[in-house]
Amino acid sequence: ENLANLAKTFPVSPSSKNDWGLLKTNIQRLMKAGVPILAGTDAPNPGTIHGASLHHELRLLVESGLTPTQALAAATGLAARSFQLKDRGRINVGLRADLILVEGDPTEDISRTGNIVGVWKGGKRVDRDSTRKMIAASKASAAQQPKAEENRMISNFESGKRETEFGAGWTPSTDAMMGGNSSVQSKVIDGGADGSGKALQVSGKTRPQQPAFSGVMFSPGKVQMQPGNISSHRSISFWAKGDDEDCEIMFFFQKRGFMPSTKPFKATKQWKKYTFEIKDFDGCDGSDVTGIWFGKTQSGEYQFLLDQVQLEK
Repeated sequence: ENLANLAKTFPVSPSSKNDWGLLKTNIQRLMKAGVPILAGTDAPNPGTIHGASLHHELRLLVESGLTPTQALAAATGLAARSFQLKDRGRINVGLRADLILVEGDPTEDISRTGNIVGVWKGGKRVDRDSTRKMIAASKASAAQQPKAEENRMISNFESGKRETEFGAGWTPSTDAMMGGNSSVQSKVIDGGADGSGKALQVSGKTRPQQPAFSGVMFSPGKVQMQPGNISSHRSISFWAKGDDEDCEIMFFFQKRGFMPSTKPFKATKQWKKYTFEIKDFDGCDGSDVTGIWFGKTQSGEYQFLLDQVQLEK
């Protein structure tokens, strides 16, 4: 997942302009004014991951006028002090022994931070060889995900529970994970689509902010947000009903990183069936889908019903 995300970028408008020189100048102005400069990468946004991207950030800070020692402090001691984390950030008696050992002197050449010899967390050396083997096994497992059979029901909710026929089930999904305060609730109620007995009621409040979202998500993999292979199916269909609510369906898949592909639908006052081809979600081939989300991104209170969610050949 991390490797896939490093290859991604935010969608860029043709009219957008990036002034790298201005950014460097602003950092120099901040330093001259005595403003502490800290290292950060905005991970896990597209093009970044936790850990590895920080080494690139250190190089960019040095390019912007920091000395290698200042850049190292921006990622360690100065960062800990700024966030009042007194147990880390420096090498000293009584502090957490979170350390990396590198080949070469990063105070002379900041790129040396990437030449890692060893890693310690809490004083214990990390077995990096085992980690590499685990990653290799994970890649092999993802590649061998079995393909699904004929039309495959995800949920019809007839059991009265938020159960799914396969995958890791339904989970609430809001912008709270990104510091937002939107909310969502879901429950199975009587009165489903096309004469069925039950449906899932999704309700909540999306608060004005960017990005804002509130809804529920199904993960086709065995674990939440782990990839599932639905590539033998052409489309996804579902029934929806609401008070003319403008809603969205989002596909999350590994090749697109952490940026979902979105399609709108309207939950009308009468039950209506919707069908979307999987490939129309920015070329998704279905082999690495981590989540399928239903909800609302426009601000305000909302409520809609969802039923008979299935994959179709």
